[in-house]
Amino acid sequence: MKREVIEKVVEKAVECNFISLSDCSLSKDERKQEIIEVIKRDIDEENKKAIEALVNEFGEYILEAAEYTTTDDSTGEKRPLTIAEMAELIYGEYWRVQGEISEIVNE
Repeated sequence: MKREVIEKVVEKAVECNFISLSDCSLSKDERKQEIIEVIKRDIDEENKKAIEALVNEFGEYILEAAEYTTTDDSTGEKRPLTIAEMAELIYGEYWRVQGEISEIVNE
């Protein structure tokens, strides 16, 4: 799917004379494939960076969660999160991050 979209973009760029397929020692088809591969590689690299940033953000979230507090319902005082509460928060954040990673991969 991603490759098909890139091919359409390259074809449109050629039609609009943004890029030329004839100013090269390669055949037009080889030049087109080369351009598509460069674009795809750049997109894949950007996706990899975005995923790494999300993973790092998730790691920081876990470390910060250890410091979170909540108000105790019975006493009204602040207290640290229980293991179950912390697990629930981390689990929710995990699925949020997984959703974002899936969106990046499927773009």
